[in-house]
Amino acid sequence: MTSAAHTGTLVRPFRALHYDPRKVDPASVVSPPYDVISPEMRADLAAQSPYNVVRLILPGPGQEGDAGALLQRWRDEGIVVAEPRACLYWLEQRFTGPDGVERERGGIIGALRLTSYDDGPVRPHERTMEGPKAGRLALLRAVRANLSPVFAVYDDPAQRAAAAVAPHRAGPPVLDLRDGDGTRHRLWRICEAEAHAAIGEAMAGAAITIADGHHRYETALAYRDERRAADPGADGDQPYDFAPVYLVSMTDPGLHLFPTHRVVTRVEEDDWIALPDRLTALWRLEDVPGDVDALYGRLATAGDETAVAIWRGAGTPGMLARLRDPDAAGRALPNASDAMRGVDVAVAGALVLGDLLGLDPDAVATTDRIRYRRRADGAAQVVAAEPPRTAVALLLRAPTLQDVAAVAQAGETMPQKSTFFYPKILDGMVFHRLDETA
Repeated sequence: MTSAAHTGTLVRPFRALHYDPRKVDPASVVSPPYDVISPEMRADLAAQSPYNVVRLILPGPGQEGDAGALLQRWRDEGIVVAEPRACLYWLEQRFTGPDGVERERGGIIGALRLTSYDDGPVRPHERTMEGPKAGRLALLRAVRANLSPVFAVYDDPAQRAAAAVAPHRAGPPVLDLRDGDGTRHRLWRICEAEAHAAIGEAMAGAAITIADGHHRYETALAYRDERRAADPGADGDQPYDFAPVYLVSMTDPGLHLFPTHRVVTRVEEDDWIALPDRLTALWRLEDVPGDVDALYGRLATAGDETAVAIWRGAGTPGMLARLRDPDAAGRALPNASDAMRGVDVAVAGALVLGDLLGLDPDAVATTDRIRYRRRADGAAQVVAAEPPRTAVALLLRAPTLQDVAAVAQAGETMPQKSTFFYPKILDGMVFHRLDETA
């Protein structure tokens, strides 16, 4: 089922639910998104406050109804209150990335019109799994509110949206806190009609690519379809036709993609030993002395060439592998677009994980032999912890934002765990109601 309102506003202000800062300390009630929370982290967050949002976003299996009742109780107690006006929000995050560089990223939080991927401006860049969506949909039915924003990027080379917001964030933010990683989050409320109009104009016709939160977006779509089917006579836009989104311009200087490395475990020793010889059929190899950081630094010099760094530990040098024949990417990915064939992680997945280590794409998606690490030294630690000559780390450069957008534009999705946007967007700042008009 598709939206009947493509000609309507793409991103609009909404009347949010939010914690009353007079009754709770905002820093004690926010949380990272549900999909990065371990059981230990959940317990720590819940201990910070009886009102921490983790109690809503991550209930126990089958306890989604309890989360709905809990949110209603917090509203009855005045812990969570409704914003009297329809507003947009500007979220600014100052952070130190995994590479040690300090950055600042800013974006707009608004209500995004839901459209199917085939029928609108919103495109995915990775595949989703059905299991998480089922649990998210049950929670959405119970709480009747979007608790977590989708993170998306859009093309605004002139930074018109940021310019429209600037005069309205001269005063103090409505929220200012630091999380456990040291990231400072500041949120401004933008309720002026002229700012809304300027932002809407900046967004008009923009292609939007989901960066993080595909499961949230697709769950919101499923919920919208359920509500429409139950109320076919509903007239005009309904709250469930929208979902909250954090939108960042692709030209924002603080928007950065970080790599995710792969470590293949339980490699047969004969395959481990033979790997360099097998690689030479398609790759030019260069031994790189020193530690894994030296190897990863060398990978950065590969320029436009398709390249991957190989770390096997056990006293062997690291190897920088550069693809000899660019046509090999086409042969390995015969049905892929040129955009996909230019992405290191896709080519390495086909030619190294597949041809040399025996893991086809289906196996990569389901195997327990692959460990994913954000840092090169973390990947090296996994190799060192495995029995000697049984693990191989593939160190990869992060795809560019242009790579991600081009793959999405081609109607394709990136390989599993190929993009890492940092920092995450905290839950608990604003909620999007699904039963009340904005």
